[in-house]
Amino acid sequence: MMMAQLSNGLSEHFVYWQVLLALLLVPLCYWWLHNNANQRRRNLQKYLGTRLEHALHQQHGARYRNGRVYFCSALFFSLLTIAQPRWGDKQAGAIPTTSRWLFCLDVSKSMLAQDHLVINPTSNTSYASRLQAARQFLNQFCQSAQGDSVALIHFAGQARLAVPWTEDLLAFREILELSGPDSITAGGSDLGAALKLALPTLQATTETMPTGLVVLTDGEDWGDSLDEVMQELRELKVPINCLGIGSRLGSKIPIDGGFLQDSQNTDVVTAMNQSELHRIARLSGGIYADAASEVNLVQFVLEQAPRRQPEFTSEGDDVNPQQSLPNRFQWPLAIACLLWLLELLAARGRSK
Repeated sequence: MMMAQLSNGLSEHFVYWQVLLALLLVPLCYWWLHNNANQRRRNLQKYLGTRLEHALHQQHGARYRNGRVYFCSALFFSLLTIAQPRWGDKQAGAIPTTSRWLFCLDVSKSMLAQDHLVINPTSNTSYASRLQAARQFLNQFCQSAQGDSVALIHFAGQARLAVPWTEDLLAFREILELSGPDSITAGGSDLGAALKLALPTLQATTETMPTGLVVLTDGEDWGDSLDEVMQELRELKVPINCLGIGSRLGSKIPIDGGFLQDSQNTDVVTAMNQSELHRIARLSGGIYADAASEVNLVQFVLEQAPRRQPEFTSEGDDVNPQQSLPNRFQWPLAIACLLWLLELLAARGRSK
C-alpha cells in the first residue's frame, strides 16, 4: 500500500518518475571522478615529485574540483529534465477526440487532367492535376487529424482497398504518394464499385467510433450500381461526403507527351460532374464541396463527422476531464544547459 501511494505521488509530480532512480548515479559518478583525480595526483607525484605536483595542484586543483561539481550537477539536472517535473495549480487537459475516415480516391485517367485551380500566396494562379489536388488534401488532412483512424480505397473501373484501417498516418501518406492510374488495372470510372467496397470496409471493425466517408473524384461515373449501393449506405446511416475536383468547363488529359484520345482519335475532354456529386451527397445526407473554391477544405470536412470523446468520471451531467499539474521541465533544462556550459569552460581552462 505504501509503495502504491509513493508511486502515485511520484507519477503526479513527474511524467517519467522511473528516471529518478538514475539520480543514484550522480554521487557514484562524483565518487569515481574524485578517486580518478586522486589517482592522477599520485601518478604525478611519482613522476614529477611532490613539490612540483603540489605546485600544479595549487594552480589547477580548483578548476578540477569545479569541473567535477559542474559535471555532476549538470548530470543531475539533465536527468531531472528527462523525468519532466510537474508542479503548480492543476490544469484541465484537452479532451482528445477521435473519428474514423474512409477515403475513396478516384485514380482514373481523367484525374490526370490539369485543371485544378491553385491560388498562390503571391496572388499568382496556376493549375495542378486533379490527382495532385486530391493528394494535397489528404496530406493536409493527415496533419490535422492526429489520432484518427483512416482507410483508403482506390477506384477506377474497379475498386481496391489500398490501406486498411490504420492510425499510422505516415504509412498512409507513403502509400498515398504511389496512388495513380497504375494502381487499378481496369480503366474507366465506377463510383458504385468504390462505395460497394466501402460497405465491408466500414463493417470490418467492431469499433463504435464515428465514421466519415469521403469521396474524392471528378464525378465521372460509368458504372451502373451506384444507386443500389447508396441505398445500402443510407440504411447504415453513413453519409457520403463528396469533394469535387476539376473544372466544370472541361479539360484534356495529358498522357505520353500528348493527350488521351478515344477510338475516333479525338482528344478526350473531361469535366467535373458537379450535379451528380451534389445528388449523391444530398440523397445520402452528406455534404458536397468544390475543392477549388472552399477556403479551408480540411477543417470543413473535419466538422462533418461527429467526434468521439473518451469516457470520464462524471457527476450529474458534467464531464470532468482528467486534470494534471503543468509540466515544468524547462526549469531544470535551463539550469542543466548553464552547468554544461560552465563545465565546458572549466575543461578549456584546464587544457591551457
